[in-house]
Amino acid sequence: MITVYGHKQIKDRLLSCVREDRVNHAYLFCGPCGIGKTTTARWFAAALMCENDQNRPCGACRMCRLANAGSHPDIIVVDDNFNGNEKIKSGSVDQSRMFKRDVFKKPMLARRKVYIVPRADEMTDQAQNSLLKVIEEPPSYCVIILVCQNDKKLLDTILSRVTPRRFSPLKDSEMREYLAKYPPDKIDVLCEMSGGAPMRADEIMNDDEFTVIKTEAERLFTEYIVNRENIIDLCRFLTGQKARISVVLDILNAVLHRAAVSQSGPVADALDKGGICDMFDKIEKAKAMLDRNVNFTAVITNMLI
Repeated sequence: MITVYGHKQIKDRLLSCVREDRVNHAYLFCGPCGIGKTTTARWFAAALMCENDQNRPCGACRMCRLANAGSHPDIIVVDDNFNGNEKIKSGSVDQSRMFKRDVFKKPMLARRKVYIVPRADEMTDQAQNSLLKVIEEPPSYCVIILVCQNDKKLLDTILSRVTPRRFSPLKDSEMREYLAKYPPDKIDVLCEMSGGAPMRADEIMNDDEFTVIKTEAERLFTEYIVNRENIIDLCRFLTGQKARISVVLDILNAVLHRAAVSQSGPVADALDKGGICDMFDKIEKAKAMLDRNVNFTAVITNMLI
């Protein structure tokens, strides 16, 4: 059965719409990466397909079993696999045109057909405009779920025609419930480093180099704060971690957080509370700029300077 950790209010509202047959034709699931938006979309799709009116999704009926296995023909994920053709780029106008044609094919098994669009904020403006007519007036059986991190990249004409559901990072207790599958001695670090994002915790656990990177990031950042003499070394290290930069920046924030809480150690000795808050703010601004695809090297350099 598809399990969604946290997001209780969103799940309750979605289930209420299913029970009362008030399901909208298009939704937007928006929030930080790795917190369960796409999993919730799959769970919602299963609830829409479920044959059990009392407990949706039940996980036991034929529709739920197909949904759980990712093989329900009426739950379609619009990603690279949807194309069936490597020449068609995900998020492109050509993919949107394929999507539009597919929407008007009636469901095969269920009375509804659900489309999940991951990384909807990576669609080109042309692709979004191509989808607009479908989102405005889809067939009665169709439900479209757009999933994104940054809704500011979506056209206003799209935003005005979808029902938004904004996702927040999981609470500490919810993260600990999710992380119970890992060794107990790893849970505190994962809670600290994951930022309330279960998928990020999984990535950290599956990254064999994480411990080495964490140790080096903490060492270089602490030296930078204390004497400001190794800015070049720290900048070189951060630019070399482009693929992991979100996690690495969270490591830096964790250094600041521990100093603020303990009020002891070299970082706390070098910075007062205002200085810690100022650095934390600069790191958060850098993360926001990177989400907007601002030049990577420029963002990191300006953050440190």
